[in-house]
Amino acid sequence: MWRGFGAMWSLGAWCMLGRVLSQSVQSSPDRSCMLQFSAAHKQKLDASELGCSSSADWTEQLRVTALNSTSSSFYGTSSSSGAEGNTSLMAWSPNSGTVPGDVLVFKHSASAGWEVEANLTEVARQNVTLRASWANEAALSSEKIVVASENVNMDCSTHTFKYDGASWVFLGQQSFPGFQCYNSAFTALGGDLLVLSVHYGATRVFQTFRLQGSLWSLVPTAEIQLVSSEIPWFASDGRTLVIQAESRVRVYRWAGNSWSNVASFSAPAQSGQGVDVDGDYIIASWRIRYNITDTPRIETAIYEEQGGLWSEVFRFDNDFSGLSRPRRVLGISSSGKAIVDCAFAVGCSGITILEARTQ
Repeated sequence: MWRGFGAMWSLGAWCMLGRVLSQSVQSSPDRSCMLQFSAAHKQKLDASELGCSSSADWTEQLRVTALNSTSSSFYGTSSSSGAEGNTSLMAWSPNSGTVPGDVLVFKHSASAGWEVEANLTEVARQNVTLRASWANEAALSSEKIVVASENVNMDCSTHTFKYDGASWVFLGQQSFPGFQCYNSAFTALGGDLLVLSVHYGATRVFQTFRLQGSLWSLVPTAEIQLVSSEIPWFASDGRTLVIQAESRVRVYRWAGNSWSNVASFSAPAQSGQGVDVDGDYIIASWRIRYNITDTPRIETAIYEEQGGLWSEVFRFDNDFSGLSRPRRVLGISSSGKAIVDCAFAVGCSGITILEARTQ
């Protein structure tokens, strides 16, 4: 989820903040592209139709090195990031060893630029003993809540922090028996709501927890059950929950103690690859392969809520060459900006930025 021009994504470009796309890595070609989308642009675009900006149009504002990691420890390391307004989150988590991963919060001001606001690893270590992979997945919400999670004995374990107006406070560690949180396919943080999923055979169950004091409390009336033969992708901004399962995208609106299904629309293919939501925008990707002999490709679509109805406003193809992981890393903001990694980039060597045209 984006706020302003920030986004939640987990890829090598997480070290770029605000309006930042680093081009300083010499081995990476210039793949940053600015597109505009509107209701009139529903057709597919080819790479030749993109208006790519030069590297001079983008400036690196900050580069960060993990505090508790060395170059040799990056193998198998998970990274997470997020942005909400002038606050950004960066997290690194080794999958082995004894040194806990880093979770850092940065703030931006006009006078000082980007500065470290809090080292949440050190904040947590003052209260609990941390495992190396304690922050395998980390997320930041608009309520200035950070949740770092990992799987411990096959159960999801979280460490929660909240900004109290003066500093970041560690609220505590909590276990969710029966739930797993390997990655963002199993968790979604939005506002003061945390959505976790679990499956029983082909039935996918989504449970919502609300932060009350220092604990995440189950909202039993907010349970959602879906039948799906594949693992659904889902995302929430605290107001809207979007679930991408097989050939449909289902949209739910928070009604205080439950989710109300307000929309459902067909997807271009059956295999979901990722989804995000913020405000009036949804972005989703699918892997398309109609026949076994077809070359697979990725297609991404953007939807906008207009008068209570969700309409597709933009669609384009992603390059599938060199794809080493099944998921697209996506971000969308209520201001009409979006990010997609590996779009038109061979071997995941770049990302694409899209921006809505002012009508």
